[in-house]
Amino acid sequence: MDLADPAFLIALAVGILGFVLYARLQPRPPRTPECLECGVTMERGEPIADPENPEHRFIPGEREAYFNCPRCGRQTRARY
Repeated sequence: MDLADPAFLIALAVGILGFVLYARLQPRPPRTPECLECGVTMERGEPIADPENPEHRFIPGEREAYFNCPRCGRQTRARY
């Protein structure tokens, strides 16, 4: 295999470009919620198990949990 072969270099460049585009087009994970009263980033507590749709627990952005404010103790249900 000749590493200077133009076909190999083009295939390598297309593969790298395809991977970069794939990685860039993936949806970003949701941000952690902020407390409405304090403005502090909340901490994730217990995940909410969904017995009706257990497959949702393993899809990024589809899992739900209770988030707690470390300052005032307020609790919110959100996706992560």
